[in-house]
Amino acid sequence: MTTPVGETMENGLRISFGMHCDGAEWSGKNSSLGELCVGPMGMASLLRTRLGLGGVDAHQAIRINQYLQKVAAADTEKAWFHASFTMDKWSTARQLLAWRDELIAAGWNGRSQNGSKYSNSA
Repeated sequence: MTTPVGETMENGLRISFGMHCDGAEWSGKNSSLGELCVGPMGMASLLRTRLGLGGVDAHQAIRINQYLQKVAAADTEKAWFHASFTMDKWSTARQLLAWRDELIAAGWNGRSQNGSKYSNSA
């Protein structure tokens, strides 16, 4: 389900936002000129562009690989993610990174509270 963010803007762009709209979306319409359907990543990218805060985003595979290295450095037999990481390093790092991104988007500052198991996720 998407939620219209705003009415047609002066340049004719209508933006719809949905939590699961990042990525390709099939449309049965003949044309979608002036319409944009975005998820959280797409909205952040659009805002960065509109605010002149551009830059090159790292490709997701690069981010996962970098996070995999961090997880590998933090991995011990007692780590809560150890069994999964031992079985499938890439998928575990990808999931942990996705959870980390969601936590940061929700306002997490990267510090654990009272030594929780998530302290290894920063």
